[in-house]
Amino acid sequence: MSTLKVNRIEPRTGDKVEIVGFSSDQPSFYTEMSEGNQTVSNAVDTKVLLRSTAQKVDTGNVLDSLGKCIITAETAGVWRFAGQVNGYYVDSSCHLEKVFAMIFKNGSKITNEGSDAYINQGGPFGLKGYTATVSVIAEVSAGDEIELYGNVQYSSGGVSSAVAIQQRSTNFTGNRISS
Repeated sequence: MSTLKVNRIEPRTGDKVEIVGFSSDQPSFYTEMSEGNQTVSNAVDTKVLLRSTAQKVDTGNVLDSLGKCIITAETAGVWRFAGQVNGYYVDSSCHLEKVFAMIFKNGSKITNEGSDAYINQGGPFGLKGYTATVSVIAEVSAGDEIELYGNVQYSSGGVSSAVAIQQRSTNFTGNRISS
């Protein structure tokens, strides 16, 4: 390995110096759930539907209309993906136990993390919620599909409850680190 030590670099012509093999213009995306809550079954891994109309950034044109990241030949490489899932229930007879946020690649789970902080979101109907975050660095190739999943788990005294992934705070992001 060599080290180049200089006091100043000036372009020979123009106003830019190009360093071949390095780019700060890497593809990235951010999307969030902004079109209502998503009802889910208790303790089932469920794809989070991120139909964002409020916040959406997609510099690599990799997101579909439901928030799935589809890698192209131009965007393949090493990426950092992260997501946050906000799960909740509305029923005083139920107890929210855990919320998981997971990242899937081509239909298979590649990582997951569970929530470890109870968030009492309050409200007149006894709304209770957990938020879980997840992140992973993964090498991806053209055609790979990366998705955010959530799993909301509760226990009850024989009474079923409305369990959902809540639009507030549920989001998915990614950025390529290297090609």
